[in-house]
Amino acid sequence: MEGITVPAAARTEDSVAARLHSIAQYILVGVFGILPILFLPFAEFSLPFTKTFVVVIALVAAVMLYSFAVLRTGTFRISLPLPVVALWLVTIAGAASAFLSGDVRDAFIGDFLEQQTVAFMAILALIVTVVPHVLTDKRRIYMLYIVLSGSAIALTLFHMLRIVFGADALSFGVFGGGQPLSPVG
Repeated sequence: MEGITVPAAARTEDSVAARLHSIAQYILVGVFGILPILFLPFAEFSLPFTKTFVVVIALVAAVMLYSFAVLRTGTFRISLPLPVVALWLVTIAGAASAFLSGDVRDAFIGDFLEQQTVAFMAILALIVTVVPHVLTDKRRIYMLYIVLSGSAIALTLFHMLRIVFGADALSFGVFGGGQPLSPVG
């Protein structure tokens, strides 16, 4: 039986798709790598909201670029391990619970996407679903480990310096100094 031969032009990898996929991977590595040391001091929004907002924007950008790469290549393979399916089921159960609650808006999004809301659970489930599909290159995964290690070292140094030199050191006008919350004496 004779096999099917694929023309040489069809076997070459699409450089545009590879570049789009690579940019999507760099976006995820960059965002999740700097997330531990990221703080955006806005008076209107809380720190967790700004971090969630940055992650959502990066995730949308990475998914768009990855989608364009998939459209260029014409191939897409998805695998959903049991823990990911379980997380989506928990999110669906949370949504059902939110619909039955007395305050649907607070249960779904809260004031600013708090961690106990259904929208935040959906963002987490989306991250757990998307990241393994986009971040497939071993070099980018190692790069993520290196960037996370660098963030951990920077955060450790920051806290050690604040312990040694006092709470007012490196406060940047954002982090609370050593003043007690209520006056003593």
